[in-house]
Amino acid sequence: MTSTATSESNFFVEQEEVFDLIDILSSSSQTSPSSSTDSTFKISPDAALSKLRIILDKYLECPTLLDPYLEVMVQRLSFPARSIVHDLFLSQST
Repeated sequence: MTSTATSESNFFVEQEEVFDLIDILSSSSQTSPSSSTDSTFKISPDAALSKLRIILDKYLECPTLLDPYLEVMVQRLSFPARSIVHDLFLSQST
């Protein structure tokens, strides 16, 4: 396989891995730093972010291959952010 996704025949072959990495990042934002050593994490959030960037960088030449998956990726990333903002709002209003 080439390092750049330039053909529609390749599609988004790393879909499952990308979703797993996003889940690691999302989970790490909802846990305390002491729980980040939990054995359920195979890699650290920093390593997950680096790997995610490497994978997505391959699609810079043909980003339309990611279009069918963007909504799910954004939802998975935004849910923890919404939760954090909600918690901050509640803590300030009390």
